[in-house]
Amino acid sequence: MGFLKTDYSNTGDFAALPIGDYEVFVTEVKIKPTSTGKQMLNVKLTIRDDVEQAGQKRNFFDNLVVQDNMMWKFNQVAKAVELEEGQDIASPEDFAAAILYKACRIRNKHEQYNGETQDRVATYKVSNVGGESGGAGDLSGGGTIDISDDDLPF
Repeated sequence: MGFLKTDYSNTGDFAALPIGDYEVFVTEVKIKPTSTGKQMLNVKLTIRDDVEQAGQKRNFFDNLVVQDNMMWKFNQVAKAVELEEGQDIASPEDFAAAILYKACRIRNKHEQYNGETQDRVATYKVSNVGGESGGAGDLSGGGTIDISDDDLPF
């Protein structure tokens, strides 16, 4: 068999998910400029596959724009991933690092774009499950693995 045998029943269903709460991990945070030159955190949230729920491994994306009237949303995210209250975070980069791989729960909403219904993040909440993703590709909540230099063969 070659590279691919076409099978159009296996193209994936990317219809909007039902409105509700979804347990997710913050799986990626990129800092980018907005069209007006402000800093923006582009947050990728992945629906956990270790929790019985619709849409496992599907992604949500949200943009957090760094400006005074949006700090409420940064605080909502910080509370949802359970950062310590009163914590002083020096920069958007530090905030990105602090939330990466953390668990939280999101509620989605539907928006129309080019005639299609798409999912958007409506709000962030504290996870009912907890845990932390160990990093890229790990959605199991297993955390990180510590290995000493003595355990390495080189």
